[in-house]
Amino acid sequence: EADKFPYVISIPDSLLILGEHYFDLGESVFFSNSNVYSVTIFCKDLFGYDSNKPTIDSIHFDISPPILSLDYPNEGSFLNNYIYSYSSNESLSSAEMKWVNTGGATDSFSPHILNLGREKLTAGDSTQFIFDSTLTLVDSAQYKLTFTGYDLALNKSDSVHIEDITFDISSPVFSNVLPQSNSYINAVGLFYSVSEELKKGAVHFIHVDGKSDSQSPHLLTLSEEMLSKGRHDAVSFNNYGFLSDSSIYRVELSGDDLAGNSANILELFNVTFDISSPIISDVIPEEKSFVKTDSFWYSISEDLMVGSYALMNMQGDTVAFSDFGDELLTIGPHIGSLS
Repeated sequence: EADKFPYVISIPDSLLILGEHYFDLGESVFFSNSNVYSVTIFCKDLFGYDSNKPTIDSIHFDISPPILSLDYPNEGSFLNNYIYSYSSNESLSSAEMKWVNTGGATDSFSPHILNLGREKLTAGDSTQFIFDSTLTLVDSAQYKLTFTGYDLALNKSDSVHIEDITFDISSPVFSNVLPQSNSYINAVGLFYSVSEELKKGAVHFIHVDGKSDSQSPHLLTLSEEMLSKGRHDAVSFNNYGFLSDSSIYRVELSGDDLAGNSANILELFNVTFDISSPIISDVIPEEKSFVKTDSFWYSISEDLMVGSYALMNMQGDTVAFSDFGDELLTIGPHIGSLS
């Protein structure tokens, strides 16, 4: 029966001769799983003299496999590091992690098999470690990770499998961004392309010149639909209504991919927010006046992109038409000619 100890077992006559011998105690004794025992060996020689009594202490009887869990990385995760963490209900004699390339970029050295060092084989809750330098995964490759361990009695654990792990050490890239530096806008919109799906992203509008903006800087968080890979057209922030008319801003576009790699901040310089119509004033000649020259004078309230004049007769027919030259498009007073 179980645990009727101390228990005395007679050694078979065949094992009483001179030499080394092997004796399976399990054939004579019922050991209880997870209990600790000691064994003492003693005998008499042919003349009746007692032998010494060597004792083997702290024999742990264990037939249960270790129970492992891999707490990081998780299934479907994106990694940019070699960190892992696991839990075990008992100390291990050895453990193995195997990385197998299953998709994405090709890893010609797959599978990668790593044996964990002794200092990483202790029992306990989730402990974080870093893989040693022998593990070299391929950027943008997808892997299956298998974790297996053996306890101190060499019982093998069930294997833990983690699927669809993507190793990603490349930063996302923003491109084809509008507006451009040194441009004028009358709506808070953004056009851009991004090289991969983002976990988060943001746009900063930072006042640098022009009309004062006491609320600067302005931070806008990219919504979920703005984070997907590819081209994004007319991403509008008009509902915010936060920029100051006639103010000049530096715009910063930033984001992190699913593995936590940060994009290089894309900066747009001298972006002017302008929602006021230009004003033409101080026009000469005045209405119903008499002139003896074809010159005319006017003032404009801000720089113009395009401008033109038309001379019409009393019947409404256009007699002369011309676009303004660049020198007539700047803020301030100007003199032009109808000829």
